[in-house]
Amino acid sequence: MTVFGDFLGDLHHLADVMGVDWDEAQRRGAVHWTAELYGAD
Repeated sequence: MTVFGDFLGDLHHLADVMGVDWDEAQRRGAVHWTAELYGAD
């Protein structure tokens, strides 16, 4: 679990450097994950 948490932290740092809105990226990721999970388009 520690490795996964560290990976997420690194992604957050990368998002900061790239000017990506972390909260928006998480929201969109959750939307895609839900669509993939339930087979929605």
